[in-house]
Amino acid sequence: MKLLPVEIPTLPKGLRAAPLAVTDPHFSADAGTGLIEIFDSIGESGTTPARISAALRSIGPKPITVAINSPGGAIHDGLTIFNLLRGHGASVTTRVLGLAASAAAVVAMAGDQVEMAKASQMMVHRSQGLAAGNAELMRQVAVALDKVDGVMADIFTARTGLPRNQIVAMLQDETFFDASEAVDLGFADRLIAQDAVAPPRLSASTTPNSRHDLEDQLHRLGFSRSTANRMTAVAWAARGIDEPDLDLEVIAAAATAHFQAMSKPYT
Repeated sequence: MKLLPVEIPTLPKGLRAAPLAVTDPHFSADAGTGLIEIFDSIGESGTTPARISAALRSIGPKPITVAINSPGGAIHDGLTIFNLLRGHGASVTTRVLGLAASAAAVVAMAGDQVEMAKASQMMVHRSQGLAAGNAELMRQVAVALDKVDGVMADIFTARTGLPRNQIVAMLQDETFFDASEAVDLGFADRLIAQDAVAPPRLSASTTPNSRHDLEDQLHRLGFSRSTANRMTAVAWAARGIDEPDLDLEVIAAAATAHFQAMSKPYT
């Protein structure tokens, strides 16, 4: 999905942002492979727009991948990096390998394709900052933060297609997503290739010959022992004399749907 660059609200001079520290901060750009690594906070103490701009110039007009593990930091720097990546002349893939939080989540949205490692997270929240000054300055800061929140809400709404009021509520609640949730909600397009490979199907030679065997195999598919026991009871009772073979994945899907329907609250 192609997102347009966004207008960055003015930052009041009394506002002081406080980026989070990271362990063993790292930034690199490889002109040969087009890989940019942001394993650092966003802003003057970490990955800055100047670094990204220099990296893009060194890589040139070819596809790039931006690997991210960042707690975020200065939102205006994050928005600037977002705009720099959106303005790159070739395709951009952003890849969340650990955490893309706060301003780093905005940076992740710059990808034409956004990928998540299975063991990764994304976090969105309202903008924050510290200010020193009189009451008038505090009112200006509040207005500025509201405008930044609006820009972030626009970016996330455009990416996900979710209702804007739902995005605003997520920002207000400081919401964490695991990889599957991020993909389901539209914050990411897919899992990275290594994590997206479908698990192998059980071979025909593993067809269970007893209830205990069936329960063991369902347990190996990832179901808890108690759930596997209940699924076995449903499946074995439905097993016909003329249908001795059991497709475990069909059983798992059907039994899961059955239990989900049974667990829905009455309306």
